[in-house]
Amino acid sequence: MTLARPEGDPTAVRVASALFFASGAAALVFEALWFRRAGLAFGNSIWASALVLSSFMTGMALGNALAARFAPRARAPLRAYVALELAIAVAGVALVAGLPALGPAFAPALAPLAPTPALLHAARFALAFVVLAVPATAMGATLPLLVHALRQRDADFGHLLGRLYGWNTLGAMVGAASTEALWIPLGGIVAAAAAAVALGAAAIAGALWLARAAPEAWSRVRESAAPSAALGAPLGARALRLLAAAALAGGVALAFEVVWFRVAIQYLPNSSAMFAWMLASVLGGIALGSLAASAAFRASPRFARLAPAVAAGAAGAAVLSHRAVPLLLAPLLDDLVAGGGMSGALNLGPSDAVLLCAVLMGPTCLASGALFTLLGHALERELASPARATGLLALANSAGAAVGPLVAGFGMLPALGVDASTAVLAAGYLGVAVLALDRASARAPAAVAAAASLALLATFPSGLHERSIARLLRAEFGANERIVAMREGIAGTAVVTAIGFEGATVGHRLVTDGYSMSGTVVGPRRYMRLFAFLPAAFHPHLERALLISFGVGTTAKALTDLDELAAIDVVDIAPEILALAPLVHPGPGANPLDDARVAVHVEDGRYFLQTARERYDLITAEPPPPAYAGVVNLYTEEYFALVRARLREGGIASYWLPATQMRPVDARAITRAFCAVFADCTLWEASAADWILLGSRGAKTRVDEARVRGLWSAARTGDALRDVGLEHPGQLGATYLAGAARLAEWTADTPPLVDLHPERAPAVVASWSRVPDELAWIEDARANAARFAADPWVGSLWPEPIVRESLAWFPLANATRHAMLTLEPTPRALARGLLAFVRGSDARAPVAWLFGSESRRLAAARALAAEGRTSAAIERELGIAALADRRFAEASERLREAALAEDAPAARTDALAAALALAFAGDARGADALARELGLDGADEASGAWSAARVALAP
Repeated sequence: MTLARPEGDPTAVRVASALFFASGAAALVFEALWFRRAGLAFGNSIWASALVLSSFMTGMALGNALAARFAPRARAPLRAYVALELAIAVAGVALVAGLPALGPAFAPALAPLAPTPALLHAARFALAFVVLAVPATAMGATLPLLVHALRQRDADFGHLLGRLYGWNTLGAMVGAASTEALWIPLGGIVAAAAAAVALGAAAIAGALWLARAAPEAWSRVRESAAPSAALGAPLGARALRLLAAAALAGGVALAFEVVWFRVAIQYLPNSSAMFAWMLASVLGGIALGSLAASAAFRASPRFARLAPAVAAGAAGAAVLSHRAVPLLLAPLLDDLVAGGGMSGALNLGPSDAVLLCAVLMGPTCLASGALFTLLGHALERELASPARATGLLALANSAGAAVGPLVAGFGMLPALGVDASTAVLAAGYLGVAVLALDRASARAPAAVAAAASLALLATFPSGLHERSIARLLRAEFGANERIVAMREGIAGTAVVTAIGFEGATVGHRLVTDGYSMSGTVVGPRRYMRLFAFLPAAFHPHLERALLISFGVGTTAKALTDLDELAAIDVVDIAPEILALAPLVHPGPGANPLDDARVAVHVEDGRYFLQTARERYDLITAEPPPPAYAGVVNLYTEEYFALVRARLREGGIASYWLPATQMRPVDARAITRAFCAVFADCTLWEASAADWILLGSRGAKTRVDEARVRGLWSAARTGDALRDVGLEHPGQLGATYLAGAARLAEWTADTPPLVDLHPERAPAVVASWSRVPDELAWIEDARANAARFAADPWVGSLWPEPIVRESLAWFPLANATRHAMLTLEPTPRALARGLLAFVRGSDARAPVAWLFGSESRRLAAARALAAEGRTSAAIERELGIAALADRRFAEASERLREAALAEDAPAARTDALAAALALAFAGDARGADALARELGLDGADEASGAWSAARVALAP
């Protein structure tokens, strides 16, 4: 190559590095936006996401291939580079704006392919490839062109390649992190797209400066290392082996990324921001490895001989990192447990999260970045053409990267699990070492690294990942929960635990990727049943229903309990979760998926709505909270419009608003979006802080009183409602919080959550132990009752007798909420609650909630007692059951026995309850005597609560 400037031109190299840094940052910002927006068009199912990624990498490979052929002949490579960056910017903005429209546009063509997943996946891949072809191909061609423009002497190729690739990848790291941490929070999708354009413009400006600095030197470059004919010469055996090594290395690296993310997400919040941070960690390691290799090439030409050693070392590094993670987290886990446990996931601090990613991903990523540079240097020596070598190297690496995630996500993880997948992939790096070996290689370092890696693989501990998850869950949920099943699926790691009481199972919990997603204890059981039963109480006759997100199947079971439904579609993104349903619903006829009316669709809910042909009387959904990665698309105004479009006239939508897991401002943004679509929106408190948004498509038909009461008289629905504390129709009405007018006031100053502004989605926060001050209005039961009585939608649909009955239950709404929030009741809270429920109603279930119990624990205690089992815990539950049934004398005796047998704090509340039970029975003298026997005449809180209760109970 002839180049006017000699090697000593540090300014030009620095400018080139800086412009390629900006180019990499722009590329990753655009990529993050494209993948977000592609989810709106193709869905966020694991298949759709993987196919979009694969199509993008295929486009990159195409750009690499074109660059390998044509870049060596480019007479003005910097001008070509500028043209490519312009194409990326223009196409990037067009895709950000246009991708969401592709879903509705192509829905009619793709809908008939839904019954044949293979055809649907192929169509998605082809469509994504065509859409992403221009920017992806342009991105793939930039590195070979810039190498061609800057190459001076063959001896420096490794240094140049490592430097450019390193700075570009470092920019990509910044782009990945800044998209979620800076640009989207600042101004949503538009602000992020503007940032990408600005970064691309900076890259263009740098290229133009280089071109103007010395036009002949930087704009007119010819290959001199080989004649033109040699540029198209067939590849030799050595070059082919090196390209195979590059392809294998790219596939293993991207496959490892899938495995690493699966491991890390067990301990880190499953949010888009955290996924961006993990990706940035991978890119940062690769960048530093490449830059270190660049410096090593400049320091010593002997570094070029170490490719096999570095590849073999990567294998050992991956194994050591995997084994180090449990050791790293052990003291952190112990400290958190000692401090009271976690909530939802192991909440590592920022420094701990950085350390986790550095240990898990860092060493292998460093080796991967260095390996790319080493393989490129060796390939250039074979081809004598820097641009062609760079293009072919990137082509092979991108081709492997396109396949690697698919193999890991759809093959290895479901079939082998995390541990075995780690071992197989580590062995893959040993394969790279063999392919990279030649006569010039440094054999002693390679042999040592390979031997060490083989020793680590031979002693690889089986079941390490599973044991780590088990320990994490024990720390989180306690010794009374045990894992009954764990599935490594294509969508994630799903775990079902059994919640125990004295050896009996009283509930289950679903944990997905370290997050407690759902459960069958009374709180979740109540709100998930109401997703079905609440709309059923306002609709004259339901025929067809759609459930988006299966969870543990409680809502699906409630739907199958509605005999009137003729067809039920269940849509979920994760087949492994669906496969666990028999464990949560054992026994004949218990699993809702076995119901003949149920049709299961493994698909993204939003995509299903775009392509569905059916219309429904009821659409309900219980997706994860919107902070969960990829889920915000199921809470936006545009999504709710899709829901309404799939409803029949008069149909009703019920939707989860997990208020306990977001800030009030976030709840307002989602509510504003829902009410913008459903003008008759109402808000209901299904379970403490688990709220339901209800809206209809013009529902006007009044429901008969017999229809509403029929939900309680029918065997299955009646039992299910009473089981969760809804023993009368009026209790259902008293869960009302607000109608359209009040919700409009509440959300007036809050913009709605929309696709262009996902930053309005909430961050996960700790569950409520008390209602936040900003939401204190929900505790004004009198105002809630007045709004309910005046609500035009309720009044037009519900019969007057049910409305009147509901009004009588509103005074107990706050007591019900506080009872459901109770985990370890204080004596004063217990006394207030018992006075409210026992004296003011015939409600049974809230009495058990006041003690932190519920119907399934009570039933288990009865069954154990019938078997002859005895314990203080069983006696306590039997006492609670007797108190709920208003068998006061029995309750007092059993709770007395439990209090005398206990040495835990519950002994004081049980003593208080035992005395109160006698007082409720009208035996004031006996109650006072029992109180003295149990020590309720002291100065502690329990004694004070007893004194206050006696005053309240006085005639």
